[in-house]
Amino acid sequence: MEQINFFAIFGAAAVSMVVGFAWYSKTFFGHSWMAAMHLSESDLMRMKNEKEKMSVTYGMSFVSALVTAFVMTKFFYMLGITSIGGALELVLWFWLGFVATTQFTAHLFDHKSNTQLFIINTFHQLASLAAMAIALIYWL
Repeated sequence: MEQINFFAIFGAAAVSMVVGFAWYSKTFFGHSWMAAMHLSESDLMRMKNEKEKMSVTYGMSFVSALVTAFVMTKFFYMLGITSIGGALELVLWFWLGFVATTQFTAHLFDHKSNTQLFIINTFHQLASLAAMAIALIYWL
């Protein structure tokens, strides 16, 4: 535990949140995500106005990102990964083997979901993990 740089873990979790805000913004995939979720602008505004619920959601999302960054750090140390290339390779394999497959299985059984939503959300996870890995390697 004394090897763990908690500043790096906190920073990587923050980077993950920034990636999420950008990914789901109207500049990138926000419009497509809203359409796939069958949300209107008024639905989105109503959700944003429920500040207490949203702050809990963002807070729990940050805690989740902290756990992910911590576990990723442990794997980097255990496997001796010190380069961005090595970190991104591990992220790609973890994403493909665990994240994409788990989300795909959920997609198959969730008859309300659609392929566009699956693609937006699953590739967001890849982008987030990649950004976290780069931040961790930089700060570790």
